[in-house]
Amino acid sequence: MQDVMAVRRLQAVARQASSTFRGSARRLSPSSTSLSTLRELLGSVCAADLRISEPATRSTKRSAPPVTYMNIYDDEDFSLGVFLLKCGTSQRATLAGRVELESFHQPCVLTPEKGNIHEVSAAFGPAAFLDILAPPYDDEAGRPCHYYRACTSPDGVSWDRDERSESPDWWLMEIPQPSTFWCGGQAYVGPHVTL
Repeated sequence: MQDVMAVRRLQAVARQASSTFRGSARRLSPSSTSLSTLRELLGSVCAADLRISEPATRSTKRSAPPVTYMNIYDDEDFSLGVFLLKCGTSQRATLAGRVELESFHQPCVLTPEKGNIHEVSAAFGPAAFLDILAPPYDDEAGRPCHYYRACTSPDGVSWDRDERSESPDWWLMEIPQPSTFWCGGQAYVGPHVTL
């Protein structure tokens, strides 16, 4: 019975995401009602629904990527997947572990116009979170992923995390992908999504 409910919850998320983001590559502002419904549905999904266990979020291999992505569904309008973060990794609904989100705008709902520059960190052990990207990253369509460094001055001087609360001014400087960060892939074994 639990598997049937898990499938229903995940299908409801996918259907709502499809309804919310259909045509998102051209229309960047979904309604707040659609986003609210989607957020509520996302909150109903747990790690067990997706067949993610604690060991799936732990890796003892030093060469394992700091972040692993499990693709559940994707099309030109949105992607639905799970990010698995190793402890201490900096990289949105949490499935396992504790995630700290630092958005430079609005936590939880990040849009192309608001909150899109953000940092997610695994705190107190490994973590997993369910994520919807709408539209998904696509270099060829002009939607690449960018990396930034937070600086205390416009000339690119970095700051320590502890200094953030003391400094009222900061700048973000685009940088190449850090050599210590890469994202690996892992097969998704949870309920299949069909739209």
